[in-house]
Amino acid sequence: MNQPGTFAMKRSIAFLAVVITLAVASMSHAQDRPTLHMVSVGISKYQDRRFESGVAFAAKDAQDVAALFAGQRGKMFGRVESKLLTDRDATRAGLAKALDWLEANATADGYTLVFLAGHGGPNALGAYEYLVHDSNALVASTRVHGAWLRSRLDKIPGKRILILDTCHSGGFGFQGAPFAAFAACGAKQQSSEHPSIQNGYFTRCLLDGLRGAADHDGDGRVTLAEAERHLNDKLPGLTQNKQHLTHHRPSSFAANLPLAQVSPNATPPSQPSQPAPAPPLTFKTGPR
Repeated sequence: MNQPGTFAMKRSIAFLAVVITLAVASMSHAQDRPTLHMVSVGISKYQDRRFESGVAFAAKDAQDVAALFAGQRGKMFGRVESKLLTDRDATRAGLAKALDWLEANATADGYTLVFLAGHGGPNALGAYEYLVHDSNALVASTRVHGAWLRSRLDKIPGKRILILDTCHSGGFGFQGAPFAAFAACGAKQQSSEHPSIQNGYFTRCLLDGLRGAADHDGDGRVTLAEAERHLNDKLPGLTQNKQHLTHHRPSSFAANLPLAQVSPNATPPSQPSQPAPAPPLTFKTGPR
């Protein structure tokens, strides 16, 4: 006949074995999920204060996107590693260093995401450029050229995604790029924001979609194609038809590539049959 102490010890050992088994299973499950490496950049404050018109929420856009994907740790992704650069930290050198980090740490079986919000547009030759915190309107070398950014992304392994919330972002030059891309507007359009939503319209639409509004089949995952569809459907209505998504999906990317895990069969936010008029737009423009 077992003594009470022996019985209690056996129960403790059995309980500990169950805990260890569950922990090992959880770790194994996390390892089965891809890792996300992300650089999220948003600039509302520039050294040249004239650039600060129209980008009051660009830094918050970057923070909100970084927070959303951080929340996907243990859901869509086993690990989420990120660099957040806003305002004075978002210099050309700072961005280059963050991309160096991506190149050194991203893996072929993982995801890599770069998000940029702030000012962007064509230079004198018509090529897309992104303005960082220390950009000078008269010194081309202080701006981030789209071709340079593309060359950096070309070297980074994994499933790469570039997201741009700037004016004229559709003019980046995605043709033939080995990465997927979402741009807030066409090459000749302006990206907009408004205090009522505390974000750029494109960024807010993207966030809503990745939180579940884009899960059109209700399977609990938002895919690349579902995000594209959501932004194509919703962004023009939010911006009085002044912004239209520009996107790129290389042939190596499956349409059902998952981007986020959400509650299965979640009901997207209800939409009125006729969308309410959007608030007056504040465009992300500056003295270029």
